[in-house]
Amino acid sequence: MRLRALNYLLLVVLVGLGSSYLTVWLQRGDAQVSTTIPPLIFQYEGSDLLVWGGWKTVAGYAAPGTNAVEIQCRKDRKTCSEAFASVHQHSKGQDLEASTYEYLVTDWTDNGIEAIAENGMGSCLDRVLRIGFQPESATVQWRPGAGCEGSEGHAVLIGDPL
Repeated sequence: MRLRALNYLLLVVLVGLGSSYLTVWLQRGDAQVSTTIPPLIFQYEGSDLLVWGGWKTVAGYAAPGTNAVEIQCRKDRKTCSEAFASVHQHSKGQDLEASTYEYLVTDWTDNGIEAIAENGMGSCLDRVLRIGFQPESATVQWRPGAGCEGSEGHAVLIGDPL
C-alpha cells in the first residue's frame, strides 16, 4: 500500500514538473515585458525646468511601442534638451530606440516656453516644443521646414500615475 502511494506521489510530481517545463518552453522568447510611461512631473529649480513623461501622438504617424521623455530647459542658456527612448515590442522580442533633440528657446514667459529644433528630425523636419506652466502641459509638433516637404503631426505629454 505504501509503495503504491509513493508511486502515485512520484507520478504527480513528474506531471507537475513536466507541465511547468512545457509552459516555460512554449513561452521562450515570446514573453512580452510590460513597460510603463514615467509619471508626469514638472520640477522647477531656480530658472531651470525638468519635465518627465511620455509622448502620445494625436496626429500624424504614431510609432509603435511605449516611450519615455525627459526634457531639461535652461532659461539662462535659452535652450531645452529632450531625451527620448522607446521600447518596441514584437513577436521576436524587443527593440530599444533612443534619440535626443536640442531646442533653441524662442519664447519664455510666465505662461510657458516655446522652442524649436530646426531640422531636428532629419534633414527637413522641424520639431517645435511648447511647455505650459498653468496648467502644466507639454506638446511637440513636427513639420517640414522652410522650402521642404514632409509629414506633419503632434503629440501631447502624458504620464502614468505614481
